[in-house]
Amino acid sequence: LADCLSDVQDLGASLAAIGQLEDRCPAINSNMDKLNAFVVACNKLEWGYNSSNAMDAARGTSGQNLAQTMLANINSYIAGTMPFKLMHYSAHDSTVTPLAVTIGEGRNDATYLPPFGQMYLIDLLEDGGAYYV
Repeated sequence: LADCLSDVQDLGASLAAIGQLEDRCPAINSNMDKLNAFVVACNKLEWGYNSSNAMDAARGTSGQNLAQTMLANINSYIAGTMPFKLMHYSAHDSTVTPLAVTIGEGRNDATYLPPFGQMYLIDLLEDGGAYYV
């Protein structure tokens, strides 16, 4: 049942993203708040993080490995050991959500339900020898 509800929410989110949810699936549209709340609860269960919890703080978030890999690549570029000028990471919601939790530390429900087609663009900019992300 959980997979079915998650799939229906995903369908609703994809149709809403292109402005077709209300016309094509009014029953899903009228229940999107409930479906979103269900998916948030599932994602919190699977990827939840609370920095005041000692175990969570010790192990980090599920997206921490990806975030650390990205930071390591940024640091390698700054150090001159990264030959690439562009790093592209592509993922589904099951990777984007843990990264959102890592970045936002699970501060609110929106962290656990990134918008359909979510993209994080992280640029490393250099200005006069100083680097900015």
